[in-house]
Amino acid sequence: MQFEPITSRVLIKRDEHEEKPVSQIVITEDEKKDLTTGTVVAVGPGEWLDLPHLKTPTRRPMQVEVGMKVYFGPYAGTQIELDGVKYDVIWEREILGIVY
Repeated sequence: MQFEPITSRVLIKRDEHEEKPVSQIVITEDEKKDLTTGTVVAVGPGEWLDLPHLKTPTRRPMQVEVGMKVYFGPYAGTQIELDGVKYDVIWEREILGIVY
């Protein structure tokens, strides 16, 4: 099954966080929910800009691209399942930043 986001939506495969002991630091379940990183799988074409000074409507280019690793809020967007794999569909504006 294929999925193509519309307007400025982004399809993200959420990263699985491994249980790694880090010194003596204990991470609670609530804190683990805030560790939301993922990889961009698909992006929409961007939203339409209908500005008065433009003669024709144009699309605002997307800031993220397929393959980028991003941070996003733990409750952002909607979770969907495609071919048994869970993804998040979120608005580009809900992405907090890009991980390099």
